[in-house]
Amino acid sequence: MHVGNEIPTNGSTWVTDVTKQAKRGQTRVQIPTYNASASFTGTRTLPYNIQSSTTLGGQYTREEFHNTSAFGAILLPGTSSLNGTSARFAVGETNQEIVTIGAFGQQQLAFRDRLFLTAGLRGDDGSTFGSKFSLIKYPALSLSWVASEEAFFPRPEWLSQLRLRGAYGQSGQRPGFRDPDTFFSPVSVRVGTAEVSGVSPGGTGNADLKPERSTEFEGGFDASFFTGRLGFELTAYTRETSDALVSRPLAPSLGTTQNRFDNLGTVENKGIEALVNATLLDLTDFRWETTITGNSNRNKIVDLGKGIAPILFGFSSSQTHRNFYPLGSYFARKVVSYSDANGDGLISRVNCPAYGGVASPQVVGGGTCEVVLTDSAEYLGGPLPTREGNFNNTITLFRDFRISGLLNYRGGYRIFNTTREFRCGQFLNCRDIQDRSTSLDDQAKVIARLMGTVAPYVEDASFVKLRELALTYTIPRSWLGRARIEGASVTLAGRNLATWTDYTGFDPEVNSNATGNFTTSDFLAQPPVRYFTGRFNFNF
Repeated sequence: MHVGNEIPTNGSTWVTDVTKQAKRGQTRVQIPTYNASASFTGTRTLPYNIQSSTTLGGQYTREEFHNTSAFGAILLPGTSSLNGTSARFAVGETNQEIVTIGAFGQQQLAFRDRLFLTAGLRGDDGSTFGSKFSLIKYPALSLSWVASEEAFFPRPEWLSQLRLRGAYGQSGQRPGFRDPDTFFSPVSVRVGTAEVSGVSPGGTGNADLKPERSTEFEGGFDASFFTGRLGFELTAYTRETSDALVSRPLAPSLGTTQNRFDNLGTVENKGIEALVNATLLDLTDFRWETTITGNSNRNKIVDLGKGIAPILFGFSSSQTHRNFYPLGSYFARKVVSYSDANGDGLISRVNCPAYGGVASPQVVGGGTCEVVLTDSAEYLGGPLPTREGNFNNTITLFRDFRISGLLNYRGGYRIFNTTREFRCGQFLNCRDIQDRSTSLDDQAKVIARLMGTVAPYVEDASFVKLRELALTYTIPRSWLGRARIEGASVTLAGRNLATWTDYTGFDPEVNSNATGNFTTSDFLAQPPVRYFTGRFNFNF
């Protein structure tokens, strides 16, 4: 809260120093969610000892968001209530309601506890579907076979169990609130000396909008070895998403909003997932267990849609939806080379073409630009990780002490370091532009940005992070005495303890525009917080 001051000007006129006026703002947010579901299951034994289970059910979900805000200035001394303000009143209210209704049926068949077949069908209808679209249906089918239980299967001592599996299924993602609706937003307009109410376009809807549909095929196996001390799982999958929900820019000449969601084209994902868990040592007072998971996924736009040009978005239009490239790919002119031609320890911007100029080198007034760019924009990378892995270890000492730690790796993607680009390339307010002690590489990045490319600040976001480290002590039951406590433990843990990365920002895991349409950028964002916790657990 600030106290208002009156400042005299020349003559007898007084003005208010608005920077020191007391003010009051208030925001109330409610996010209720209501769920109701019911299902009925019937089981019976069919001929040939086939166990049958049939399930029918339905689900109702209502998601709401309510936000009310109010603001006022020139707050009277001695009060902290909005009622005490007397100027610059402003109120705002946001209400969102999304309703989804679904019904499903599932049939399961099991033969001698070794062959399992499941078939299902789900149908959804929702308030965010376009008015010309109603019900969407998602079928599913899976088959699992415990091959090691068959009499003809070889039984080596080192193999405990082998299960083969395959599945087909469809799923979807619904549009967001009011995405299919055209609506207007109220505005206040001054006509002459009076304020009158008016409206302006608030959203350009699409009556044909429907959920995007993903169709996936997967196959794999699960195996355990050495009486369960070693387990291995492997899954390969391919997923094709049709009618993908994409925010598409609209021509300004339409006189509507800037963007509209459309169901565009087809996106393909292919990947592999693997898991290994093992008990490495199991001694009387020492037990070491480890779990390693890894996955690789690559996506690309197979077809953006007939007549649809590449869609540009993101900060400085640095990202693109383009056929045969990953969603939201970064494209920009790359730095081919740079040199300190005059040997002064600085990469000079003298004689370099201005923003939007042609490729360097370019001779201007007898000088040569010290930074060379490609002639056109080139592919830099995608915004989503293509590789991820986790390494989890648990060590138990003397049965009472347990130490656990988790290392997390993500790689194969890029992020726009917009904070650094903003400081260096737009405000020239960083060491890279003038300080001789900075590297020539950093100086060349600034010059390249002044020449019109953001490529130097689209950085590799790969990292390894010590995600968690915890120590747990289980209190012996003999210590609990007559407290009627079945068990007790105390845990000390730390999270986000260390990060190893070549990214030059605070943390490659941040995203200032997480709700955007595949937009990834680090712009004045707070990195994940390192924190420590203590926990007591009691079982009665």
